[in-house]
Amino acid sequence: MSSEIENECRLSYFKVIGTVNEKHNVYYVQNVEDKKIYVKKTLSVYNKDVYEYIKSTGSAFYPKIYECVEKDNHLIVIEEYINGDTLEEIIRKRGMLSEKETGDIAIRLCRALSLLHSHVPAFIHRDIKPSNILLTPSDHVILIDFDASREFDTGKPEDTVLL
Repeated sequence: MSSEIENECRLSYFKVIGTVNEKHNVYYVQNVEDKKIYVKKTLSVYNKDVYEYIKSTGSAFYPKIYECVEKDNHLIVIEEYINGDTLEEIIRKRGMLSEKETGDIAIRLCRALSLLHSHVPAFIHRDIKPSNILLTPSDHVILIDFDASREFDTGKPEDTVLL
């Protein structure tokens, strides 16, 4: 069976059941076999190597990636659904966090980034902001939204493209 057909088969197990963000092509999907809920993203700006690396690390600092398929100049990513609130939502609901809470989140965020930066060449997230930091009810810090990520290029120490 060709790679393209295999990819179509694997993706066919995930049926859209809701919308996360229609503008950015992010949907809730359900696997028809295990009935679990996942998140499906269709990306037009991406670096597939970043998603493949995240998939291979299995790190608790990132959503688990189940599928990562290129199709029609887009990347379709199926990742775990993680129950939690973004740091932006938490600050909006509760107000400023304590110094201890802020420090704890910052330390765990640095650990998440160190995994990206330890890749050769290093991967740079490029979109760290409160809406891309997810906090779970079990107090895990998850870094999300790797769409703008790229490999570090020593010849280009600064971004030249507005995303």
